[in-house]
Amino acid sequence: MKKSGLKSVTFYVLPGDYEALNAEAETHGVSLSAFIRDLVDRHSGVPLQQVRRRGGQGGNQNAQGRQRRKTFPPDENSNLPAVPETALQELPANIPTRKTATLKLRLRVENNNKFVRGKKRARENIERFHLQWHRMKKLEENKYELTFSYRDDADLDRQVYDLLREIESEADMRFCFIEADVWEEGTDRSW
Repeated sequence: MKKSGLKSVTFYVLPGDYEALNAEAETHGVSLSAFIRDLVDRHSGVPLQQVRRRGGQGGNQNAQGRQRRKTFPPDENSNLPAVPETALQELPANIPTRKTATLKLRLRVENNNKFVRGKKRARENIERFHLQWHRMKKLEENKYELTFSYRDDADLDRQVYDLLREIESEADMRFCFIEADVWEEGTDRSW
């Protein structure tokens, strides 16, 4: 198995984007992971090409003579069909656009009674495992700014209520309860 020159790559896939990428990968007869790997391989070479155009060396000097693969998938042992690189140049224009909403969250986490502890760990887990998915910005001790990507108002409502349910469940696992208010700044929408 070949090792990639990348140390780490982070993909932020929003709830609807996964389905669109998966559908695009299926149209080419490949898996989503192989499709994303090809996108990473293609886009990781762009900065290197820009450096070389300006006259710099750039890149791993030992790898200068290596040929870049021209077909998809990356290895010969794969049972996936080879797709020309030109077939995957850009995503189709018919992928539906998604709206973005910035919401404020006021979250209070408290212990169920004076004999239990877990409020701090519950808040840490809520921030780490639930709020980070929505590009959390901590404004104050109990206030957060979250960004949601959604198709329509019903989809946004579903996402907010799912998040509140997950937060409540996380607090309950630590013998805590929550009080939460979510609202959109500048409008009268609140949950």
